Amino acid sequence: MKLIDCLKNCADLFCYKRVVDSQDHEYIFFDDCSVCSTEGLEDCNIQDRTEFEAIQNRVYLLNSVSKSEFLKACHIGKSIAEAICESLKASFPGKEFYVYAHIKVSKYDGIIVRFHQKWPGESPYYENEIDHINEALYIFRVE
Repeated sequence: MKLIDCLKNCADLFCYKRVVDSQDHEYIFFDDCSVCSTEGLEDCNIQDRTEFEAIQNRVYLLNSVSKSEFLKACHIGKSIAEAICESLKASFPGKEFYVYAHIKVSKYDGIIVRFHQKWPGESPYYENEIDHINEALYIFRVE
């Protein structure tokens, strides 16, 4: 991933859109998400709203993270996830969200952030944090 692509991904993390389906469920997506209309949602045949939002709202911030970069990458991923929490809280008062930062030593998916709403009757996308030598998952709840 080129630096310019990484920076663009970071800049786009604080712009969102709302899309409402035919059952009046309001989805929140990153603004550049490919789902852009109610018709687009209907075509997706959504069974699990949590999973759908979490997958659509997944952003790769940095592909490659080496062992020597891991602790710095954890700090970056965690800090960006915290900033997303504050942005969602300010943009959608009264809504609840989960925000995740997943960091691992990898050539392909070093830092990934994602979010989804807290949907009634559905479990969070991830339920347990990970803290290993080569992988970390931070979970934040926005209330």
